[in-house]
Amino acid sequence: SYWLRVSFHLLEDTLWAKAGHEVAWKQMLYPVKTQEVLPIKTSSLPELKVTDSSETIRIEGQNFTTVFGRAEGTLISLVYNGKEMLDQKDNDIPGPVLQAYRAVTCNDKAFGNGRAHDWQQAGLSRLTRKVKDVTVKHPSTRLVRIEVLAVSSTPSGTGFNHHAVWTIRGDGSIDIENRFEPFGNLPPLPRIGVVMRLAAGLENFRWYGRGPHENYIDRKESADMGIWSGTVDEQYIPYPFPQETGTKVDVEWLSLTDKDGTGLLVVAKPAMAASALHYTAGDLDAAEHTYELRRRDEVILSLDARHSGLGNGSCGPGVLPCYEIPPEPYNLHLNLRPIRWLSNQDAARLSRKTYSD
Repeated sequence: SYWLRVSFHLLEDTLWAKAGHEVAWKQMLYPVKTQEVLPIKTSSLPELKVTDSSETIRIEGQNFTTVFGRAEGTLISLVYNGKEMLDQKDNDIPGPVLQAYRAVTCNDKAFGNGRAHDWQQAGLSRLTRKVKDVTVKHPSTRLVRIEVLAVSSTPSGTGFNHHAVWTIRGDGSIDIENRFEPFGNLPPLPRIGVVMRLAAGLENFRWYGRGPHENYIDRKESADMGIWSGTVDEQYIPYPFPQETGTKVDVEWLSLTDKDGTGLLVVAKPAMAASALHYTAGDLDAAEHTYELRRRDEVILSLDARHSGLGNGSCGPGVLPCYEIPPEPYNLHLNLRPIRWLSNQDAARLSRKTYSD
């Protein structure tokens, strides 16, 4: 897509700003027809080698290997171009799993009268996940499909059914069709999506969406649409009290790469809210001051179908109803692909590629 940006600048110096200072701007989606990207035929892709056991499903293709854990109901290893993309050093599940909680903000607390109380009472920070079913299908020698049902429950018995359909292709592309179905009496949600734990070293963060600063559904008008980049460390904002931070909205694709330019591309349709940090929501929630935070080596990548607005509850009204997340079903389509030293233009072009099965 193309965007037209119109801005107004000072012609001369003033007492409050120098000539050239931007006074106002507006960005508008420009109705230009983009070049069509022909879909890739699955029949043209390399064949897959599949090893299916009682514990794992190992899938090998061209320059990639992935291992799907049956007990985990998600990826436990993803190797692109000889490098592991997922964090392997602890007992936490590295592949994408449901996430419905965010670190509480000062606005969420609202002097004890905000949504933070509702989320804690509902147990959204204490979800227990159980995998109910894993089904493997082989539509062709170049494609494997895995269907998963996992249930994440709160201590009170409410929670979410997470249906995920994985499609793994011979070139390393992985489609994930997520459907989140809340059940029980839940309040408006802080977020709904998935979280991944990526390997240490994937420090270079690039995204096409709102930026360059953090922004939320009710805090995005100051953020241009564009291709932005920075380190993962730079995404954390050291507020006086650690809290939710670093999210960007209207993100159509993002990449995380190491110093050699090798890494992971994530494409979302429709656009998602996303963040990449060296802290989990639990880490931020548990610390009262920034110096108490322990930086993780791995990258915590959050990919949300919806992420709640922030509101002004520290000194004013809470989140407007139009920016809240009602507890109802949501879908999130993700595509994971290997990426290696791509320019912004090439990354954008790759993100638009589709498949014809």
